[in-house]
Amino acid sequence: MGDPPTPTTLRMRDPDPIPFTLRTDFSQPLTFMQLQQAINQFNFQLPQTTLSFAQPVSRLQANGMIKLIELNLPYQGDAIADVVARSSIAWVHDKGLQLKPEIETNIHLLEFTWGQLSVYGTGRLTFQSAGPSLTGSFEGGLQIRWQGRVKQGQVKRRQ
Repeated sequence: MGDPPTPTTLRMRDPDPIPFTLRTDFSQPLTFMQLQQAINQFNFQLPQTTLSFAQPVSRLQANGMIKLIELNLPYQGDAIADVVARSSIAWVHDKGLQLKPEIETNIHLLEFTWGQLSVYGTGRLTFQSAGPSLTGSFEGGLQIRWQGRVKQGQVKRRQ
């Protein structure tokens, strides 16, 4: 009897980036604090969440991207909510509107009647069968698109 054969390693070398779009629609009223909590606790079990790819991907790549996003997006909740809040305030001011003072100082209370958060980016995955293991990274940047309608009475025209 000889030694068992040495296991071989299957590895994807220098994989191409995988462009993706992650979109979550919020049909219920939502505050910035609730948006932040939704991202901090993100998983694909959230209703009205879709992930799409700009190119055909294998089942292994799709599942790898899902896992990569679920592991990394929750760490971005504070930053994403902050960017959305600052951008929303700037947009309101650019339109000649003013938030009510109590909302301007407590922006986490600003409530939207609905919203949509879209995150665009690219991911790079490396799979190894000896293990098995998955490593990945996001490359490029993320673009956040937020749409919503502010509840009546939270803004007014500037004088």
